Amino acid sequence: MVVVLGHCIQYGSGVDSLQSESFFDDPLFKWIYSYHMALFMLVSGYLFGLSMSRHTFRDICKSRFFQLIVPIVSWGTVVGVLTIVIHPEILSSLWRIIKTFGAHMILDIWFIWAIFYCSLVVLAVHRWLRDSIAVYMILYLLLFITPDALNFHLYKYMYPFFVTGYFAFDKLWWKKAMQYKEIIFIVAFIAYLFLFSYFNYNSYIYTSMYTMIDFESHEIHIWKAANDVYRMVVAALGSICIMMALKYIWDKSASARIWFLLQKLGRASLIIYIFGGIMNIFLKHVTSDFLGIDYMVCFLEMIVIVTLSYLVYLIIKRYHMLNMLLMGGR
Repeated sequence: MVVVLGHCIQYGSGVDSLQSESFFDDPLFKWIYSYHMALFMLVSGYLFGLSMSRHTFRDICKSRFFQLIVPIVSWGTVVGVLTIVIHPEILSSLWRIIKTFGAHMILDIWFIWAIFYCSLVVLAVHRWLRDSIAVYMILYLLLFITPDALNFHLYKYMYPFFVTGYFAFDKLWWKKAMQYKEIIFIVAFIAYLFLFSYFNYNSYIYTSMYTMIDFESHEIHIWKAANDVYRMVVAALGSICIMMALKYIWDKSASARIWFLLQKLGRASLIIYIFGGIMNIFLKHVTSDFLGIDYMVCFLEMIVIVTLSYLVYLIIKRYHMLNMLLMGGR
């Protein structure tokens, strides 16, 4: 839900805020974007480790294709059709049609591609290189000197968090950390507050990208590597704080109805993210005359988007073929 709220701040606060990118300086937006995708990938890596412990290599490869690639192609097709409906002039050229569908399938829903690529890396290193930490570290270091084209800056940013989540399950890091959860939370929270105070426009992966090499001028920018490490540390600390806080609240209120509702939303998270993203296309036009960021308005926008997305999720779940195509059979 915080992801949807972040998108509402970005797309639902008026054309001036969107075009000037002033939302990047908003405190709530900075807080959400300082950790949200890192937390998502940590959880994804942890669950992938759980899946690997229960299924064969062949079954996991098969599930990765049907649960990730099939939804990417299906949603890319849906958004491509919507784009052509809005801009019918695209039909004037076969190349424009191919480019439109290709762009939506390759560039949109990038977080699913991130999971797919990270899963392939972990599968390969686990099966043929015995989960060598040295190999994972070498791959991590190579990220600083490889191109950022085609959203690869986003995939590279997600990689260390997915691998860490995987090891948190495989090496029992999470269970071991729970023995010292109070100390870990205090240290992480203080460190996060201090480092977050320096979070600025260049701290976003979307604005400063990843590689420290300018492949056009052949210049090397060391500050970008330092910037990459900084935002990763901030994201890791923020994620630890959120996970520890949620664990504490869960221990105190596991039977509360709010958890039942959150679990339902969690099962629909893929549709909420994807369909919510589609709704942002229309949201920025509906709210174009708004005068700036209003948290109450953004919160109401979030409620509307989450509610509509959940209704779409319920419809998809009712039909087997839709479920297979749009959710990978989840």
